[in-house]
Amino acid sequence: MSELETKAVEVIDRAEDALGALIEKVAALTTEYGPEAVDLTLEVARFTAIRDISVGGLVLLFLVIPLLTSGVIFAKKCANADNGIDEFYGWCAFWSFAPLIPAVVVALAWADLWAWVGAFEPRLYLAHLILDGVVK
Repeated sequence: MSELETKAVEVIDRAEDALGALIEKVAALTTEYGPEAVDLTLEVARFTAIRDISVGGLVLLFLVIPLLTSGVIFAKKCANADNGIDEFYGWCAFWSFAPLIPAVVVALAWADLWAWVGAFEPRLYLAHLILDGVVK
């Protein structure tokens, strides 16, 4: 065996020993902190799912309801105008349809089945996320 081959074998042996020690340390950490890490992961998944659901509630609270109330107020002003609705027709139409866009956001946020699953069954939700990541 040449000197170069001997050096290569020594380097590989040292790397193998270092890798074995690293694997032992990771195994010890996994045994020690594994259950807490799993619980933390499940709580993070639950929190993420609840956040996705709550987006719909926030949009409803801060966009849909104010747009609907201002639309009703403006529609009453349009109906009570002396010179008829013609002058205000464009604004009335806008305020009538303005809440529809955020309402669609609310419907999409609340219709997300996996967000609801994640809020109540985070293990199943994590399995879905893992499979979704693998497939894509």
